[in-house]
Amino acid sequence: MTSQIITVATMKGGSGKSTVASCLAVYWHLRGRRPTLIDADPQRSIMRLSDITASHVPLAWIKPYTDRMRSLFGEDFWPYGVEKNRTTLEAFLGFAYEQGVCHRRLPHEELFAQQTLTSYKV
Repeated sequence: MTSQIITVATMKGGSGKSTVASCLAVYWHLRGRRPTLIDADPQRSIMRLSDITASHVPLAWIKPYTDRMRSLFGEDFWPYGVEKNRTTLEAFLGFAYEQGVCHRRLPHEELFAQQTLTSYKV
């Protein structure tokens, strides 16, 4: 198997570069490849997540924070599935079209492969 270099980059902060890169690395690792991540982000997001000696959540504030999130967003403040996120997805797609990211307004059905649309509750 040949080596490949894949770059996940954009100047926009908070766009999910580190998340995408780390998810791809895990995906390839689980399939027998040996990915290497080079974190060139000044925020060092991937390096900070891999630091097992430090908590990534300020524990003193986690209870009041989750209580506040529940009061603002309801019990399910990180909803999964297309239906629970339809309003957000439609707003996202509208903004993407208006800002020129997409050449046409995409329907939310085109965002995900058909096989991923089935939901299971465990």
